[in-house]
Amino acid sequence: MPRPYPKEFREGAIALARGGRPVSEVAKELGIAESCLRNWLKQDQLDRRERDDGLTSAYGLMFWLRWNRLPGSYFRFTSTRRS
Repeated sequence: MPRPYPKEFREGAIALARGGRPVSEVAKELGIAESCLRNWLKQDQLDRRERDDGLTSAYGLMFWLRWNRLPGSYFRFTSTRRS
């Protein structure tokens, strides 16, 4: 799995694309895949509640914590299943 891009890089790329420049042009200029930038834009729109056809980052984190049953998380489980 490739290393994730820094948060500042993603935010800058999103700002450029939201500024009206074509996604393909921004992606090419930054050296990232167009699909990657489109995914970042979609997630940004979900987080800003500009669309409602997916999960927000906060919900995704909650799901991940529940799925992985991390010790010290705020979620308690009643299941008897052992990891």
